Amino acid sequence: MEILLIRHGLPNREEKTDASLADPSLAPIGQTQAERLANWLVDDKTLGSTPKINHIAVSPRLRAVQTAEPLAKKLNIEPEVVNAFAEIDRSSSLYIPIEEMRREEHPQWKKLVNQQWEDAGFMDPEKFQKEVLEGFWDLIDRRDASEKVAIVCHGGTINAIAAALLELNEFFFFEPAYTSITRLRTGFRGKGTDSKKPEHFRVVTMNESAHFHAEAGTLEALPKL
Repeated sequence: MEILLIRHGLPNREEKTDASLADPSLAPIGQTQAERLANWLVDDKTLGSTPKINHIAVSPRLRAVQTAEPLAKKLNIEPEVVNAFAEIDRSSSLYIPIEEMRREEHPQWKKLVNQQWEDAGFMDPEKFQKEVLEGFWDLIDRRDASEKVAIVCHGGTINAIAAALLELNEFFFFEPAYTSITRLRTGFRGKGTDSKKPEHFRVVTMNESAHFHAEAGTLEALPKL
């Protein structure tokens, strides 16, 4: 089995004033990123990879759903919405791209640095990781060992899964780029297996981004984003 952990494309900034959940759509650049991702993965020729994606699972957040749409359309696959793959900011009324938040030294960034999770509208990281992993293992157990599955989700979700499989104590240990691919492989799992041991998975790549810059199967450069 091969698993592709894909972060959503760049979303619009959204700051709600009525305490409702921020759920931004993709920015124009994010839409282009999603199209390039789809063009790359529709016939994935990565070394050792199975070309065809059999299943797409997606976070319920709009930015992830919209990122999955071009790929799902090209492959004629109806994505499965998995609530457990939603981002850690599950009750936040604002969404600011992390690079903007950091650059501006926004009050939300200071809350995150100080681990004031509840004040920031974030779940407790341990509870978040537990919920993400429950959804991940459930998905794996329902799919066949021969399949290639794309999971379109979020930076926190990808960190939660990758950190567990690498058996790291640190939760947020890397920053996935928008529409980057983190690739996992295993040779034994399939429907009905009950083993959930991290050592049965290999993290093959992290933060793949070739699709930002080149046409699939060629060295032809794409226009800069």
